[in-house]
Amino acid sequence: MTSIRKGTALLDRAYPEWFQAIDMNRLDLGSTYNCILGQLAQHEGIPYSVAPYHGMLAHFKIASDDAHEYGFNTPWGAAGEKMLTYRQLGNKWKRAIRRRMTKANA
Repeated sequence: MTSIRKGTALLDRAYPEWFQAIDMNRLDLGSTYNCILGQLAQHEGIPYSVAPYHGMLAHFKIASDDAHEYGFNTPWGAAGEKMLTYRQLGNKWKRAIRRRMTKANA
């Protein structure tokens, strides 16, 4: 199963309040504009040429093929099928965001 721990740790270091920039009603891991990185790039004004998701990958020096290791994309199985849906991955991110919001408001 894909873990988002590496991704949350990266964001916690680089943008400690990253979770406040994410609109969970818009969150869609299948969209390069509404995913975690897409929303964060737009919020932080990170330059991008194709899509904000790709701008943030470049900003963090993460290859597209490695984005799943951070939970920013879904992993592919040996037969080329997605091992996790965007919705399932998005739900993991939503739980992580809720935990951080609760902690920040405590």
